Amino acid sequence: MKKVLLMLLLFLGSHCLAQTTYSCLGTVDKIRLGADATIILYSKDIYGDNSPRRICSLNEAWGNITVENCKAWYSMLLAAHSTKKELAIEYHDTVGSCENQPTWSSSNQPWALRLQ
Repeated sequence: MKKVLLMLLLFLGSHCLAQTTYSCLGTVDKIRLGADATIILYSKDIYGDNSPRRICSLNEAWGNITVENCKAWYSMLLAAHSTKKELAIEYHDTVGSCENQPTWSSSNQPWALRLQ
């Protein structure tokens, strides 16, 4: 029993240690609103390439991102794009870097957005 408990603690501890919180900062190149109300962001400054990253959905919750949060984030994205101000997107995941964020439907959920 002790060995099983120890193994479980080691597994959970290593999983928690593998996740990190970091910010990706830059300007918004394009915002796309899909037919399914998914918000897609393109930014070479933020991600190092201009591949699409899913931010959220205006129709349904995506993990812990509610529709209400998505509406607020969409407003922030539009403001960042129109004013050319920098946007910080925070992630809390195992990827650990902005450049390695998966694209399109494999995108990780942002933790927070911050208009600079």
